[in-house]
Amino acid sequence: MKPVHPLFALGFMFLCNSLSLNAGTVVVLNTINAGLTGTAIREVRDGKLAGHAYKEDLWGWPEYEAGIIYNISTQTRQTNNYTKNDGNPAWSTQINSISATDNNRYGGMVYFGGELVFYRTYGFIRSASGSYFTVEPAGATRSEVHGLNGDKTVGWFDISGVRKGFLHQGSDYSSGFTTLQFPGATSTEARGVEGSYVIGNTVIGGLQYGFRYDISTGGYAAYRATGNLETFFNDINDGMIVGTATSSGRNIPFLMQNGNYEFFDFQGNPTLSASGSSYDNGVLAGSYVTATGETLGYYANVPEPSSFFLALFAASMSLLYSRRRKT
Repeated sequence: MKPVHPLFALGFMFLCNSLSLNAGTVVVLNTINAGLTGTAIREVRDGKLAGHAYKEDLWGWPEYEAGIIYNISTQTRQTNNYTKNDGNPAWSTQINSISATDNNRYGGMVYFGGELVFYRTYGFIRSASGSYFTVEPAGATRSEVHGLNGDKTVGWFDISGVRKGFLHQGSDYSSGFTTLQFPGATSTEARGVEGSYVIGNTVIGGLQYGFRYDISTGGYAAYRATGNLETFFNDINDGMIVGTATSSGRNIPFLMQNGNYEFFDFQGNPTLSASGSSYDNGVLAGSYVTATGETLGYYANVPEPSSFFLALFAASMSLLYSRRRKT
C-alpha cells in the first residue's frame, strides 16, 4: 500500500478548511426587533435573550439605550434599566450577560450622563433581588461587565489609556479584581467565564485574536479562526466558545471546540453579516445587519456541535479510505 502523497494531504487539509468556512451549517433566522433604531443581543441562557435596544443621534452615537430581556418560549420582551438611588433610570443601560447559575441576576454597562468625561460608562450588576450596583477595578475611566458565572465576574476597563480585562471572584466588589492583559497586546477584553477559563478578545501586533485564559495556571492562548481571519471570542458555555470571524468585511458566527470551528449561514441569506454572541442548549444568538444598515437581534436553533464535528471526521476518513483503495 502506497503512502498518502503530500500534495493529497495538503489538498485534504484545504478541503477541511473550505468545508468549515465556505459551507457553513445553514440555520433559520428568528429576528428580534425592539422597535428603536437598533437591537443588539449579547447572550442567551435558559431560553432568555439579554441585550439592549438603542436609538442613534444624527452622528450615529447612541442617544438612548434600554436593557432588554426576551423570553423565547413566550415571545415576550421586558425592559430593564439601571435604577439610580434616587429612583430614576440611568440614561443608558446595556445588558451583556445573564448569570449562568441564576438568570434573575445579570450585568452589563450603564451610562448616567451629565459627566465631564464623554460617555463615561460603568460596569454594573443587577442582583436577583432587583438592586443595582456598579462594578469596576480601582482607577478605571470606563468599564463594562460581560460575563457572570457563579461567583466569577469578567469584563473590561480602561486605565491610563489602555484597555484591559478583569476577573473578579467572590461577592465583595470593593476589592478582589485580577487584571487580565495578554502578553504583548495593546488591548484585552474579557467576555466570558466558565469553570477555570476566561475567554475574550485581544489585539496583538495590530491583529485581532480571540484568547483563552486559564485561571488555575495563569496561562494565555491566542486563536485565529480557520483561514487566519480576524477573530472575536464572545461567550463560553458547555465548553463551547462562541464568536465571530470577519472575512472580506462580512461577519460570520461560529462555535469552536478543541480548535475545531463550525461556521453558520442563514437560510435564504447566505451572505448575511452577523455576529455570534452566545450559545446555550442548542440556541445560537447574536445580531445582524440588514441591507438597509439596521442592526437587529436574532436567535437560531442549531444542531448539536458534536454531530457536525463527527460528520466532518467521518467524511475525512471516508476520503482517506477511498484514496487508499485506489492505491
